[in-house]
Amino acid sequence: MKKVSVAIMSGILVVTAAGAVMAMPKGPHSGWTGMGSGMHAPRGAMRELLDADGDGNVTKQEVAKFHEDRLKQADKNRDGALSSAEFTVMQENIKAEMRKIHERKKFERMDANGDGKVTAEELTAHHAVMFNRMDRNDDGMIGPDDRGHKKKMK
Repeated sequence: MKKVSVAIMSGILVVTAAGAVMAMPKGPHSGWTGMGSGMHAPRGAMRELLDADGDGNVTKQEVAKFHEDRLKQADKNRDGALSSAEFTVMQENIKAEMRKIHERKKFERMDANGDGKVTAEELTAHHAVMFNRMDRNDDGMIGPDDRGHKKKMK
């Protein structure tokens, strides 16, 4: 029974993670390459967690191994299945790992000269780029009318 529970739980987790990875847009500004759009969803973080060999690709085996390892770590009473509380702790730990990766990548994007520090100038420059992306109608303001416009990249 324990093996069946672990297999079912692992299968559910694999399908969920694989769906999340496959749903991630891929492109130069998508987050797939670590260059996010500034949104709060750490899209590249999940890929980085799952990509065990660091080759930029996530295989079914890597996803299965990731979730198998996480399930073993979270199964505190060693009954081969996760209680609701154990599952919640596992999910929170994964989210914490993703937040750390996301924050590291965000810092690296802002640290334009790569010296390990973010100056006021680097912070201002980064946020100016973000502002310009959000100001889709180029009127110098971010408002409701920016939602419907497609920004033309220069």
